[in-house]
Amino acid sequence: MDNQKDKKNALQGLFSTSDPFIKSIVEPFLQSEPVKQIMGDLNNFLQNSIQMNSMDIKTNEEKGYFIIEVTLPAGINRENIELDVKDQVLTITFLHEEEREIIHEPTATFNKSLKVSHLTRSLLLPFPAERKDLTVLYQQKVLLIKLPNNRKSG
Repeated sequence: MDNQKDKKNALQGLFSTSDPFIKSIVEPFLQSEPVKQIMGDLNNFLQNSIQMNSMDIKTNEEKGYFIIEVTLPAGINRENIELDVKDQVLTITFLHEEEREIIHEPTATFNKSLKVSHLTRSLLLPFPAERKDLTVLYQQKVLLIKLPNNRKSG
């Protein structure tokens, strides 16, 4: 049992950043500009991927209308939002393309990226509807869809 603890302690010591030799190699590498840039790009990619793949949807009924409020990620233009209604299903789709170019002269590096995000959500409506019935307003990341309550009472 003590032999396993000794092995574990030896491994921890080997990869410890308090070891001056390891520290002298690892720290300059991690602080170098290309590694910082790669880590920054990776961090941005992960954060943006999470943000672009979300669509918060809330529904409400009031004063004879069925109201759908959709919160979209920042940067989505109205032209990139598509609405489709078939019977009782409303489908909301957005496509977002973002192209970036970064030139870092001190390190003579060039980075060009194209990010494409596509998200579709379908929502079951409480009654059949048609596209012409929708009243749509989009401002400040919120898509507001309003339709007259066409429930057949029976």
